[in-house]
Amino acid sequence: MATQRTAPGVYIVEQQQSPMITGVGTSTAGFVGWAANQQYVNESKLITNFTEFTQAYSEVTTQDSKQVTTTFTSKSCLAYSVYSFFQRGGTQCYIVNINGAAQQNNPPAKSLPAVTFPAKGAGQLIFTAKKAGSGNITVEVSAPSNTGPGLFNVKVTGASKSPVTYQNVGISKGQLPPDSNSTTNGLTVTEFHNDDVTLAVVGSTKEVTPSAYGSQIIENSTPLPHKDTGSKSDDTFSNPDMDSSLLIGDETKGTGLHAFDVIEDVNLILIPDLCLLAQDKQASAYSQVVNYCTQRGDCFFIGDIPAQSSGYQDAINFVKGNDSKPPAPTLLNELGFAAFYYPWIQVNNPEVAYPAKPPLYIPPSGAVAGAFAATDASRGVFKSAAGTTDGKLPSALQEQVKVTQTQLGLLNQNCVNDIRTLTGKGVCIWGAVTNAGEASEWKYIAVRRLFIYVEQSIRQSSAWIVFEPNTPKLWGTITRNITVFLTSLWQEGALFGATAQDAFFIKVDEENNPPEERRKGNLTIEIGLAPVFPAEFIIIKIGQKVLPAE
Repeated sequence: MATQRTAPGVYIVEQQQSPMITGVGTSTAGFVGWAANQQYVNESKLITNFTEFTQAYSEVTTQDSKQVTTTFTSKSCLAYSVYSFFQRGGTQCYIVNINGAAQQNNPPAKSLPAVTFPAKGAGQLIFTAKKAGSGNITVEVSAPSNTGPGLFNVKVTGASKSPVTYQNVGISKGQLPPDSNSTTNGLTVTEFHNDDVTLAVVGSTKEVTPSAYGSQIIENSTPLPHKDTGSKSDDTFSNPDMDSSLLIGDETKGTGLHAFDVIEDVNLILIPDLCLLAQDKQASAYSQVVNYCTQRGDCFFIGDIPAQSSGYQDAINFVKGNDSKPPAPTLLNELGFAAFYYPWIQVNNPEVAYPAKPPLYIPPSGAVAGAFAATDASRGVFKSAAGTTDGKLPSALQEQVKVTQTQLGLLNQNCVNDIRTLTGKGVCIWGAVTNAGEASEWKYIAVRRLFIYVEQSIRQSSAWIVFEPNTPKLWGTITRNITVFLTSLWQEGALFGATAQDAFFIKVDEENNPPEERRKGNLTIEIGLAPVFPAEFIIIKIGQKVLPAE
């Protein structure tokens, strides 16, 4: 409310300034993969350390009366990659768990309510639905199609469900319903494979001394996965249930990768379990992730070269789509919203066990994303996470495949970033290129990520402009705000130029906002940046100094 000024004096009027541009985050990772349990299926859950991941996604079982917690599994690379991310310097990430997504997509038909009927003799069989239903149902027992002790057919009819007949339901030999003189209690159901109804056993109704009490529900059994106790390598990660449709998900349902559709602050996309897909499905799935990041325009895909592409030429062919049968799509894209890393790295097995499990090879993307996060924090998004300092991977023992200097050059020219051991330096990321190609202006990861950062920072800080009068006064305010933001980037070393005027330009005026555009409600802001390119090739010229003749 304005102060009524009636007496002479000094009056203070506070003026509200337009919001300044603040930088957005750059290193929040988004992982999609198969966790050990079936919690938070197709939900994007934010975690800030590996302890939170363990608490949310570990499977807890009982073995020999002891609780056993399983976080790492040979069915997935997810836990290993998340562990590497935090170990290298990552600070926060989203997790989308697809373990259980298949059941979520195809739920079993609604079950009928429980029904009890008397069996021959003094015992009883009870049918118990997995989920309580409603309505009247009937159960009919008839002679089996296959003769044998304890076999019978069961027909279940519900009020709103067509009759279902289960044939040759079995009861183990010697455990038929007890007669009136029996002193035993309980029946053992040997087979009954159906998702809707389960058989349970109850005791004799005659007052006798039973040898067992209560009911036992017998359901379909699935063998527990064999836990590998030897050294894991690339071929020990295996999951026949891994499906690209679960990893990529459904845009309309917001599942899989598309769970991130509503998450604005995810910056780095990682799906290490793409490596576990069948070889003929991999390239197509990778291509979908590249397209996803390209279409969003605000996130960057860190991809792993599958372990099957172990040779350097295999890695090149995988990215370029060469020599594939059937033909695979190329993963190259001139806009450069992805980068691929090769080969896998060997790390100490993080699984707690005694004796300790031997080292294993894992996809490098988790550690690479951690290096991105650490470099962003210490240097800035404009600095490539590569080299002997920012690209060092302390947890890596060695790379799976060693390449020569010539092969390194071929990898670099074909959009594959090598990971290699340098004498006295350890294992380091030795590449900084996107999937855009040699001739593209988006060749370098640092340049693409810098532009993502600038674009999203300006976009998210400019919401206040919407519905403001489109006048020169507004144009001046916008120019001042963006100038302050970009000047700070230039001072940090993100932009090239001796002066701020050399480093960037901003144009918001009558020329690019003529009357016809203003009538349409359009406001155009043109910005040009001079990014700093990484010093990729260091050229030292040395010559002999010729001394003058004496």
